[in-house]
Amino acid sequence: MRLAGHSLGVEAVVEWLPSTEVSEARLCAYDAIWASPGSPYLSFGGMLQAIRFAREQRRPFLGT
Repeated sequence: MRLAGHSLGVEAVVEWLPSTEVSEARLCAYDAIWASPGSPYLSFGGMLQAIRFAREQRRPFLGT
């Protein structure tokens, strides 16, 4: 992630947000969302909320 930011000339800051703490208010602070593997997520609903937020707000989303 940081290497990609460096090649684009921007600083990439990565912050962990547990699926149990996902809310629209928290997600608004991020320019992009990266969903890393962690199945089963502690909150599958939180993960779906993050995906929906990214889609509806047209935020970049990467699910790995």
